[in-house]
Amino acid sequence: MKTATVEDFTAHVADYLGCVEAGEEVTLSREGRVVARMSPAQSPAQAKPPVAKPDFKARFLAMWGADALASTESVSAQFETLRSDRPL
Repeated sequence: MKTATVEDFTAHVADYLGCVEAGEEVTLSREGRVVARMSPAQSPAQAKPPVAKPDFKARFLAMWGADALASTESVSAQFETLRSDRPL
């Protein structure tokens, strides 16, 4: 990893960008404090694959069946029936 001051970096931008393109990280500092880090960009092959989103409708239908959506009774009424059936 290379370290450079901001002033040195601005004077030799092309050299430091060449280091980053070669895969090296460059740290920029000002007055002894690190203010930035430049690292190589990930190629599409290195990028993480997108996370598959769950299919909630398919899960619902698998648990409750296809006729669960065809009910004419409201959801709150169905829950009230379920709650009245269970012991306290």
